[in-house]
Amino acid sequence: MRTTLMTLALVAVTGGSAAAQTRMPVSYQARPLTLPRGTLRPDVGFNLASYPGPGERHERFYTYFGLGAGVTSDFELGALVVPLELAPDFDYGDGGVGLPPAVTPWFGHNRPEIYGRYRFVDEEVVEIGVDLRLVLPAPDPFFLIVGVPFLFHAGDIVRIDTGFHLATDFDDRTNAFLPFVLSFNPTERFFLGLDSGLWVRGPDVPLGFFVGGTLGRPLVDLKGGVRMVDAEHGFRTWQIWFTADFFVFL
Repeated sequence: MRTTLMTLALVAVTGGSAAAQTRMPVSYQARPLTLPRGTLRPDVGFNLASYPGPGERHERFYTYFGLGAGVTSDFELGALVVPLELAPDFDYGDGGVGLPPAVTPWFGHNRPEIYGRYRFVDEEVVEIGVDLRLVLPAPDPFFLIVGVPFLFHAGDIVRIDTGFHLATDFDDRTNAFLPFVLSFNPTERFFLGLDSGLWVRGPDVPLGFFVGGTLGRPLVDLKGGVRMVDAEHGFRTWQIWFTADFFVFL
């Protein structure tokens, strides 16, 4: 009798976690547009950017810490709370070159940011949502970003992230970004992909390549890549980046 009661208690305590793990696929290709309900995603990343300057090249090294949470199966909230420049100067949220929002949860890696995402289409092949992001002053002006992300699941190994994002500071800086990220899962726990897109004002076309792997259960995604900020100018301005996403099931 005591054994039966202990078993039932363990099932009651761990049932939510097991259910969350079941809802979060191991394969990167099969991941949903929004985090499953009761899932936390702490993430940390590093970004080395090199760009031409007067007379010489400049390198800047950033790190960040963020957190996302699945409030419901269709609604996700998150915040980038610790964006730091580590070199050549140590500073908090000091602008710089970011990554497209389809490669990581964040619009950049160098400004404090809060966001909400709601998924209103959830089909086997396509998922569509709406994003609202606030990029906070630190020290640059406040930015509002509104987006409509699209996620396509093409077969068992291919994933396409795209959509439309409009960023504005309600003054003289407004731009639209159309991301395009093509990912493949050759095996369940290994993925690789191509990330690109279009910044309409410029125009600029970033182009990069990334690889990643999924470890453990609970899941941890490790991924990194190299990227030209504008393919037209080649590696005049480039990034090398790495991220680690941890999925915690409540």
